[in-house]
Amino acid sequence: GLNEEVAKGLVSAFPDQALSFCRFATFRFTYLRTSLRPLRGSASEERGRADRGDMSSLEEEEVGAGSSLPVVDEKVAYSRYIEVRQREIKYPNGKTFSFDVAGSKSKNATFVVVCPVDAKEEGIKMDASLPSLTPSYEDLSDVTITLQLEYQWGPNQYIYSLPAGGLEEAKHGGALDAARAELEEEAGLEARDWVQLGGSEGVAELKWGRNKFFPFLALSCSRHSSSSAVLDEEEEGVIHSRRGVSISQAVSIAMAGRMHLPSFYTLMMAVEEIRKRKREGTWRP
Repeated sequence: GLNEEVAKGLVSAFPDQALSFCRFATFRFTYLRTSLRPLRGSASEERGRADRGDMSSLEEEEVGAGSSLPVVDEKVAYSRYIEVRQREIKYPNGKTFSFDVAGSKSKNATFVVVCPVDAKEEGIKMDASLPSLTPSYEDLSDVTITLQLEYQWGPNQYIYSLPAGGLEEAKHGGALDAARAELEEEAGLEARDWVQLGGSEGVAELKWGRNKFFPFLALSCSRHSSSSAVLDEEEEGVIHSRRGVSISQAVSIAMAGRMHLPSFYTLMMAVEEIRKRKREGTWRP
């Protein structure tokens, strides 16, 4: 809804945010295009397209999201906090390629990310100290979440994130159990209701990584009444929770490149779930 002059002014004033927005818009368009593909037609219509020489959609379906290639060999090349495996993959053309695959050294290499929505009854007010450059979330102006400013040793920076942590088979009963534990441990919160977002198999974190994560939406989060959880030693003093963050503020932080990527993914999945519930009249923050 912006005219050309206003749009040019915003791009000039906020070049980094504009670039991030364009990238996100491209991701969103691709996601919607992919998710709506089943509406395009029946198998007979697909065959008709093939008869006419249009092979684009058929080639995509022959591969299929989630399909894999044969692993010829795999061995651990390095293992400490992170494990690096040397994996030999056989390609459809018959050639074999060797890759380094990094990830958690746990067997499942799985973690959880939680988007905690603040409970209305706690009367959490919006944190006015954070910038908001994204005007397209007015329908969610009554929703605030808890973010964390956490030191992350890879980039050697404090970066915003949502509560997250590993799924430990010996400690947790499943992904939801791990999500509850991380919300309590890192943010000192408990939720009234939980929603698992995305598919049942988790989301791949990186092209070259083994890790996958399960995103969650935690509803009506309040201070834990009897928390005995403690942070891991390397987390003490370097995780700072901020409650009352609006959706617009959170997205602005992410678009400025200041948010952990799995957290941004979880945030946007949570936004879509909240909007869906609002449309259906089932939203209970």
